[in-house]
Amino acid sequence: MISLFRRLRQRVLIENKFSRYLLYAIGEILLIVIGILLAVQVNDWNTLRNEKLEEQQLLKQLRTEFKANRDQIQDKIVLHRRIVTSGERLLEFIDNYEGGISTDSLYAHLSWTITAPTFDPSLGVTNDLINSGKLYLIRNDSLRQLVSGWSGDIIFATEEEKIWLKIRDEQYNPYLTKTFSLRNILHAVEQGSKAREIMNFGRTYEVSSIGRSKLDSANWRKFTVGELQDMEDRISELTNLNRLSITQMSELENVTIKILELITEGIETSEN
Repeated sequence: MISLFRRLRQRVLIENKFSRYLLYAIGEILLIVIGILLAVQVNDWNTLRNEKLEEQQLLKQLRTEFKANRDQIQDKIVLHRRIVTSGERLLEFIDNYEGGISTDSLYAHLSWTITAPTFDPSLGVTNDLINSGKLYLIRNDSLRQLVSGWSGDIIFATEEEKIWLKIRDEQYNPYLTKTFSLRNILHAVEQGSKAREIMNFGRTYEVSSIGRSKLDSANWRKFTVGELQDMEDRISELTNLNRLSITQMSELENVTIKILELITEGIETSEN
């Protein structure tokens, strides 16, 4: 096409027809401009297409990651609730104390209180997305904001878990070791298949039992008023902290579910 304009230009120049030459010159310029605009448009279209494909790949990776996080959050909430239940039962024992507490019930519930569930999120895809500067590929504004704020949500939701973990390791476990038979507490953990299942996220492993203590084999355990007050304070603290964890983790679960809903919408919209 350009060569055609060139031949026409040479012809009109020879014939000294300036007006026609000017017309052809303008046509040639317009043709070049249109060609450039078309090239830019095609390039933009290819870029947009590639970004959409990359977005879909990222959304599918994020869906896998957030499903794993949602499942783990739900497991942690179940465990926190079980700790709270045992804490409440121990407080009932104290409130209704009449000279002794059944050691079977006592150690069964104490075995739950030695756990300290902590949320260990999967952040590989999310962090890569943010650190690489590719968060802009997510076209849904709400989803983009939720994903960008995910790390902050985790910090807020796990505050009480970290507090309880520190208290358990530094204060509560030493108290249990000093006041009760740790062997009997661990034995109660081993005997509770439900406890092992929850702690192992649905998978129950066979363990070799260490058996019950021969030194603390009484069916009833007696306490002084001071011992009951000490136990009451510690059980109240752990029960309250785990209740707060349930509230915080439930909010994080809601955020995670919302993120998954938006991710699914983004994938389905592209596929339809």
